[in-house]
Amino acid sequence: MTAESNNETNIKAQNKWTHLVKVIGTVVVAFSMILIGLPFSKLLGVEINEMAAARFSPSIPKVTLFLTLTGLYFLVIYLSQRYLHKTSFRTLGFQSPMIRQALVAFFIGVTINLIPFIATILTADNMVYGSTIPEGTSALRAVAAYAYFFIVFLTVNSIGEELVFRCYPIEHIIDKPRMLPMVIVLVGIIFALLHFIVREPSLSGFFILSLTSIFYSLIYLNWRSIWVLVGIHNGMNFSNLTFSENWEMGGLFTWNGDAMAGLSVYLNIYHYAVPIIAIVFLYWFFRRSRGIPIAWGFRQWS
Repeated sequence: MTAESNNETNIKAQNKWTHLVKVIGTVVVAFSMILIGLPFSKLLGVEINEMAAARFSPSIPKVTLFLTLTGLYFLVIYLSQRYLHKTSFRTLGFQSPMIRQALVAFFIGVTINLIPFIATILTADNMVYGSTIPEGTSALRAVAAYAYFFIVFLTVNSIGEELVFRCYPIEHIIDKPRMLPMVIVLVGIIFALLHFIVREPSLSGFFILSLTSIFYSLIYLNWRSIWVLVGIHNGMNFSNLTFSENWEMGGLFTWNGDAMAGLSVYLNIYHYAVPIIAIVFLYWFFRRSRGIPIAWGFRQWS
């Protein structure tokens, strides 16, 4: 190998790592927007942990903070697309609406997270149900709260997260197959850590959120549409929040009963098994659709 070819190889390698730094750096900057929001939340009289769905009660300061932080996600990615990569914002999965696939993905997401609730309800004794909406609440107030929950808290939030943690990094690393698995895992870790800013951290929660992020990444690799991602993300969150007791964040009814002994163990296994099985299937489906032998692994993508 000549000195000239060696030099060309080194330049390509350097450019590859420079590109990776730009992509991961953009994700980290977008992630840090919520940290920037911490002092502003204090000025608005809002504790940042009140932004979690279970404790969220819409008010002008909270909604303003939520929309501002989400808007900063979009701004960081837009500026990166325009000035770092010099390409269109629409290339991040926005080209194809794929409405039908998004609706199917939504119902798949609903089903995935609905199964544990159904299992609990069907096996529990002395189950009692009730409405989460306080007596005397006007229909207009209830409808407005639910509209905010579905349009803003679910959909706008899902678009922002999928844009930052799946669409943007994957679109810019997809032609570098040896780096792609590393980026998907790294971004999954950042995605999991993000959630612990507004909720109590736990090791099990960290692993489930990281696995879920990898699951979402493989969905994007297969369909390259942000709308499919938003569909399944919305569906999974919709199921969880429908069974919460916070009526202002989508909770529809309260329920209480004596759960079947040992059921929690099976539900924990389920929560880990679903993303792992989905990851294996989507990886197989991705490679099969491109006619690449599974045994070759990620290194042979081209």
